[in-house]
Amino acid sequence: MLIDTSCVPTILAASGRDPFGMAEMRVGSGTEVRLKRVEGDLRVGRGTVIRAEGESGALVTGRVDFDGNSEVECDLECGSLEASSGIVRLAGNLRVHGKIEVEDSIYVRKDLNAEEVDVGGRISVGGSAKCKDVAVGGIMEVDGQLEADTVEIGGRIRVLGSVTIVDLDVGGEAEVAAGKIDGKIEVGGRFASGSNLHFGALEVGGVVELGSDSSGRSAEVGGRLTARGNLECDNIEVGGDVKVEGSLKGGRIEVGGTAAVSGTLEFSSILEVGGSAEVGGEMRGRDIEIGGNLRGLRVILTGTAEMGGSTETREGLRAHEVELSRGAVCRGPLVAERVEVGRGCKTDDIYAKEILVGKGSSVGRLYGESIEIHERCVVQAVQFTRRLEADDRITYGSPPEKVATLPSLPL
Repeated sequence: MLIDTSCVPTILAASGRDPFGMAEMRVGSGTEVRLKRVEGDLRVGRGTVIRAEGESGALVTGRVDFDGNSEVECDLECGSLEASSGIVRLAGNLRVHGKIEVEDSIYVRKDLNAEEVDVGGRISVGGSAKCKDVAVGGIMEVDGQLEADTVEIGGRIRVLGSVTIVDLDVGGEAEVAAGKIDGKIEVGGRFASGSNLHFGALEVGGVVELGSDSSGRSAEVGGRLTARGNLECDNIEVGGDVKVEGSLKGGRIEVGGTAAVSGTLEFSSILEVGGSAEVGGEMRGRDIEIGGNLRGLRVILTGTAEMGGSTETREGLRAHEVELSRGAVCRGPLVAERVEVGRGCKTDDIYAKEILVGKGSSVGRLYGESIEIHERCVVQAVQFTRRLEADDRITYGSPPEKVATLPSLPL
């Protein structure tokens, strides 16, 4: 049965009044109805199909209340929208001046515009969505752009277009194409983005996958962080591994596992890596603490380098102070104010004002003002300007020399 209400006052046969005197139209279950404008509220029974009278869609000045599964085959504009049960499907655009409250799920084929969205199950938008506050218990999917102040998702969210969000809170997984999330991002499982994403505070319990040219204030990741391009972030703390397929720039960087950067690495504070670190380009910063191995082109630091494993640089490492742990290996020249070589280490040439070599170490040429070498060391050559203190049980490649000036620094 098809009911045409386009020219019928809404307070007549198919309508009534709510307790507060607001006009209300009721559409029975299993009905097809054509609407143009409804003054007041609209109550829709289950299994109902709503079509537009004309090309402008349907307008309801009050609330639209769906009692069950329903279909709207046109654009719909209303004051608010509620659905206590069932699935609501809209073939056109949906504009709600107030709040959307849906217990189950709602599907919008084109654009969605609402002040507030509260969905218990799933919401799917084929176009773009613009809302102030969004709360979804299950899944949210947006094929276009998403603009909102706060977004809270119990399950997962996927946005194929760009986002403009203040705060994002997701219990499971979140995937966005690009854009900005200026406030806080909290994701329990996985967070992924495409290119050109700017974020505020990123907190993810599992895995983070960022696209090229991403930037943010902080990133705290329980598992793994991967960036498919350049990444700039003030503070980074990752429990597992970090992989950046580009350059990385930050302030403080803490990595529990391994760190791999294909481009340059620049940080203003400290780099702490529990495992190994590999940098394709130059590394610049203040302090580093590497528990495993370090590989790179060149390392330039203004503070301290504490190395626990093997260090290999093609052009060398320069810092204010260098400390090599027991058994460490260093390939490439070391340049510093002070270099302390632990027991049983192996190094190439060292240039420093003060050099201390632990027992049983094998080192290259030493150039310094004050040099101290402990027993059972093998030293290729020594040049010093002020003091040499060495044990008798040392093997030299050539006799030590006291010189007036030291050779030029390699870095």
